[in-house]
Amino acid sequence: MMVTAEQQTYSSVQIIWFFFLPNLFAFNRANIYPQAKFRVMLKREKKLEREIALSRIEKLIEMAEKMKFEDYELSKRCVTIARKIAMKYRVRIPKELRNFCKKCLYPYRHDRMRVRVRKNRVVITCLNCGYVKRVPLKKG
Repeated sequence: MMVTAEQQTYSSVQIIWFFFLPNLFAFNRANIYPQAKFRVMLKREKKLEREIALSRIEKLIEMAEKMKFEDYELSKRCVTIARKIAMKYRVRIPKELRNFCKKCLYPYRHDRMRVRVRKNRVVITCLNCGYVKRVPLKKG
């Protein structure tokens, strides 16, 4: 009597034994154990994900710059989302787009910040939270 793959049953010991010794067999596991479910791992395209993330970060920060005089809370939300995207996909926010407070994440406005030049550095003080950002001046 011939038993087909659909009619054949396997004990859990046989299946566990097979999964602990994967390199001994060069054939497809799915043909041997049709009842077992196998997960296929797909390779992520990290470069493409980071490019998309960077473009979205740029759009969000540009939107925050446009909205900072009309709706200050919405512009903060845009910066927050951009920062979360940057952290998730491990992308640096470009220096020219980093014009927001590191602590409270509000975009810098002329009425909510103070700029002073002292001893070869620019000191930017956020008047929302009091955070002080010191940027060294380039010698040249």
